[in-house]
Amino acid sequence: MTARPRVAVIGGGIAGLAAALDLAERADVTVFEAKDRLGGPMQTVDFAGTRIDTGPDSFLARRPEMIDLATRLGLGHTLVAPAVGEAAVWSRGALRKMPAGMVLGVPRSMKSLAASGIVSRAGVARAALDKVLPRSKVGADIGVGDLVRRRLGHEVQERLVDPLLGGIHAGRSELLSAAVAAPQLLGAARGARSLMESLPTLPPSSDPVFLTVPSGLGDVVGAALAALDAAGTTIATNTPIGELRFAAGGCDVVSVSGDAIAFDGVVLATPSPVTARLLTRLAPDAASALSTVTYASVVLTLFAYKSDALREPFRLSGFLVPRPEKKLLSAISWSSAKWAHHRGEGTELVRASTGRIDDRRHEDIDDADLVARLHDEIVAAIGLRAPAPIEARVNRWPNALPQFKVDHLTKVAGRSHAAAAQAAFPLALAGSAYEGLGLPACVASGRAAAARVLDALKA
Repeated sequence: MTARPRVAVIGGGIAGLAAALDLAERADVTVFEAKDRLGGPMQTVDFAGTRIDTGPDSFLARRPEMIDLATRLGLGHTLVAPAVGEAAVWSRGALRKMPAGMVLGVPRSMKSLAASGIVSRAGVARAALDKVLPRSKVGADIGVGDLVRRRLGHEVQERLVDPLLGGIHAGRSELLSAAVAAPQLLGAARGARSLMESLPTLPPSSDPVFLTVPSGLGDVVGAALAALDAAGTTIATNTPIGELRFAAGGCDVVSVSGDAIAFDGVVLATPSPVTARLLTRLAPDAASALSTVTYASVVLTLFAYKSDALREPFRLSGFLVPRPEKKLLSAISWSSAKWAHHRGEGTELVRASTGRIDDRRHEDIDDADLVARLHDEIVAAIGLRAPAPIEARVNRWPNALPQFKVDHLTKVAGRSHAAAAQAAFPLALAGSAYEGLGLPACVASGRAAAARVLDALKA
């Protein structure tokens, strides 16, 4: 093929943008996005006199993909780490600091677990049995919560692991694939008899766990759009795609309005239900696998308070709320403590999360009532002296987080990628529904999809 190939990227989240950036170096690219903006949940807004994220506010630093992307887009030098690392759990009626040295919610020592007060004395005693129980039989995959409950009992699972890992995914930890969400625990379970004693020991390090762009992660999206524009990429927002049709030598991408454009290759970076619908005829096995993926809806509510409403400065990055507490809140990120750039003069910025795969109460609560109820829970948790926030903003993210069931990597991700590779034209899949959540994983997914399409176009 002598002329530059034409490639469509369907879906303008961070995976689609990462794919488009790589593709644009060797192809003429069009990005199609159903909504009026790109970036998916990566959105930064003006709030309480500053800029703050309404979706993810950081990314894991131990993976290089987001760091590399930020550097590529001229933002690498701006990256900062949280100012505070300690967090708490609202458990048994009080905020209690998390035990030091945990691995994905699993404590390393009985002493630190007991000192935290997060679980009862009986819960500590049950967790100690991990060191004497027979080795657990673990296959290729297992539910994270199921594994932890077997080894350390239900209290550690419900009050530490589930609020942390289940909270990240807005799901139930006992159903969450360890191979996707906690490969460290899966590996440890195959080691010595005790899960705690098999946990990997990391050398002391001053390297940050998380990083962010202080002006907001929305700036990564903005910089990506600028780079794509400079490369001549076409961006088509408000353009949902209704159909993909095989055409001689490629594929016709058909919008819901009926407009058809011919492309040589396609990257599908859409949520699973959309991808499944578009692949029903072209790759039915992938469509079948992806149709089994369910999604959780969540809400991220921003609050601003006067600092003098606090009885004393809040010095934690935030706290998690276990299911047994029966709260609307699932987590709090205290942005003014967590990030130095959010320490405004006299103002406290708070991000409150609610919603799980099995808790959809927020869907029946209007914004004003949701703000009031979440405010009351914040007051109860920390003794805040404020009748109401000075400003609030509700950000609803429907069907935002895919649920990774046991054996997801083989039954969904692997099967889908294999089926897409057998399509009659260069086709690859990308996004959060395959190898895991998190911005680095999504960037990696997009770049891998771009590489697969470019390789197929060369063949």
